Amino acid sequence: MLWDYLPEDLLDIIYKKIVYKQPKNLQNDLISYVNTIKQIENNNHNNIIISNTDWDILWFLVLLYYKKDNIEKEKHFNYMKKYVLNNNDLMMRFEGAMYWIKKYIRNLSIKDRENFICSIKKY
Repeated sequence: MLWDYLPEDLLDIIYKKIVYKQPKNLQNDLISYVNTIKQIENNNHNNIIISNTDWDILWFLVLLYYKKDNIEKEKHFNYMKKYVLNNNDLMMRFEGAMYWIKKYIRNLSIKDRENFICSIKKY
Protein backbone atom coordinates (compact mmCIF):
# COMPACT_ATOMS: atom_id res chain seq x y z
CA MET A 1 0.00 0.00 0.00
CA LEU A 2 0.87 3.63 -0.32
CA TRP A 3 1.09 4.05 3.49
CA ASP A 4 4.07 1.73 3.62
CA TYR A 5 6.14 4.03 1.42
CA LEU A 6 5.43 7.36 3.08
CA PRO A 7 8.24 8.93 5.13
CA GLU A 8 7.91 8.84 8.93
CA ASP A 9 7.67 12.61 9.35
CA LEU A 10 4.78 12.78 6.88
CA LEU A 11 3.03 9.90 8.66
CA ASP A 12 3.40 11.76 11.97
CA ILE A 13 1.76 14.83 10.47
CA ILE A 14 -1.12 12.75 9.13
CA TYR A 15 -1.61 10.92 12.44
CA LYS A 16 -1.75 14.23 14.31
CA LYS A 17 -4.64 15.33 12.11
CA ILE A 18 -6.74 12.27 12.96
CA VAL A 19 -9.22 13.11 15.72
CA TYR A 20 -11.19 10.49 17.59
CA LYS A 21 -14.55 11.75 18.71
CA GLN A 22 -15.09 11.41 22.46
CA PRO A 23 -18.45 10.89 24.14
CA LYS A 24 -20.07 14.16 25.18
CA ASN A 25 -20.29 13.21 28.86
CA LEU A 26 -16.55 12.48 28.95
CA GLN A 27 -15.81 15.84 27.35
CA ASN A 28 -18.06 17.61 29.86
CA ASP A 29 -16.37 15.80 32.73
CA LEU A 30 -12.90 16.77 31.52
CA ILE A 31 -13.93 20.38 31.00
CA SER A 32 -15.46 20.49 34.49
CA TYR A 33 -12.31 19.01 36.05
CA VAL A 34 -10.02 21.49 34.28
CA ASN A 35 -12.23 24.46 35.19
CA THR A 36 -12.42 23.40 38.84
CA ILE A 37 -8.65 23.00 39.13
CA LYS A 38 -8.12 26.37 37.43
CA GLN A 39 -10.49 28.06 39.87
CA ILE A 40 -8.68 26.52 42.81
CA GLU A 41 -5.21 27.40 41.47
CA ASN A 42 -6.19 30.93 40.47
CA ASN A 43 -8.19 31.69 43.59
CA ASN A 44 -7.23 35.38 43.55
CA HIS A 45 -8.94 35.88 40.20
CA ASN A 46 -12.07 33.89 40.97
CA ASN A 47 -13.25 35.57 44.18
CA ILE A 48 -12.24 32.67 46.39
CA ILE A 49 -11.04 34.11 49.69
CA ILE A 50 -7.31 34.77 49.47
CA SER A 51 -6.63 33.39 52.96
CA ASN A 52 -7.56 29.87 51.79
CA THR A 53 -4.35 27.96 51.21
CA ASP A 54 -4.23 24.68 49.32
CA TRP A 55 -4.21 22.86 52.65
CA ASP A 56 -7.37 24.71 53.71
CA ILE A 57 -9.06 23.70 50.47
CA LEU A 58 -7.97 20.08 50.97
CA TRP A 59 -9.32 20.12 54.53
CA PHE A 60 -12.62 21.48 53.22
CA LEU A 61 -12.74 18.63 50.68
CA VAL A 62 -12.08 16.08 53.41
CA LEU A 63 -14.83 17.55 55.57
CA LEU A 64 -17.36 17.51 52.76
CA TYR A 65 -16.68 14.20 51.10
CA TYR A 66 -14.89 11.86 53.50
CA LYS A 67 -17.54 9.72 55.20
CA LYS A 68 -16.09 9.13 58.67
CA ASP A 69 -16.16 10.81 62.06
CA ASN A 70 -14.10 13.95 62.70
CA ILE A 71 -11.25 12.14 64.46
CA GLU A 72 -10.82 9.81 61.48
CA LYS A 73 -10.99 12.79 59.10
CA GLU A 74 -8.25 14.55 61.03
CA LYS A 75 -6.07 11.41 61.04
CA HIS A 76 -6.59 11.00 57.32
CA PHE A 77 -5.77 14.64 56.64
CA ASN A 78 -2.59 14.47 58.75
CA TYR A 79 -1.56 11.31 56.91
CA MET A 80 -2.02 13.05 53.55
CA LYS A 81 -0.05 16.08 54.71
CA LYS A 82 2.85 13.99 56.06
CA TYR A 83 2.84 11.86 52.91
CA VAL A 84 3.39 14.92 50.72
CA LEU A 85 5.80 16.80 52.97
CA ASN A 86 8.02 13.79 53.74
CA ASN A 87 8.06 12.36 50.23
CA ASN A 88 11.34 12.15 48.30
CA ASP A 89 9.60 13.07 45.04
CA LEU A 90 10.35 16.78 44.57
CA MET A 91 7.45 17.28 42.17
CA MET A 92 5.01 15.94 44.74
CA ARG A 93 6.47 18.23 47.42
CA PHE A 94 6.21 21.18 45.04
CA GLU A 95 2.55 20.43 44.35
CA GLY A 96 1.85 20.15 48.05
CA ALA A 97 -1.84 19.81 48.83
CA MET A 98 -2.72 20.07 45.12
CA TYR A 99 -1.49 16.49 44.75
CA TRP A 100 -4.40 15.29 46.90
CA ILE A 101 -6.86 17.96 45.76
CA LYS A 102 -6.55 16.75 42.17
CA LYS A 103 -7.24 13.18 43.29
CA TYR A 104 -10.38 14.22 45.17
CA ILE A 105 -11.65 16.50 42.40
CA ARG A 106 -11.10 13.76 39.82
CA ASN A 107 -13.52 11.49 41.70
CA LEU A 108 -16.30 14.06 42.07
CA SER A 109 -19.19 14.42 39.70
CA ILE A 110 -19.69 17.59 37.67
CA LYS A 111 -22.47 18.75 40.01
CA ASP A 112 -20.35 18.05 43.12
CA ARG A 113 -17.50 20.08 41.64
CA GLU A 114 -19.84 23.02 41.02
CA ASN A 115 -21.20 22.77 44.58
CA PHE A 116 -17.68 22.59 45.97
CA ILE A 117 -16.57 25.77 44.18
CA CYS A 118 -19.74 27.58 45.31
CA SER A 119 -19.22 26.48 48.90
CA ILE A 120 -15.58 27.67 48.88
CA LYS A 121 -16.63 31.06 47.58
CA LYS A 122 -18.96 31.44 50.57
CA TYR A 123 -16.15 30.96 53.08
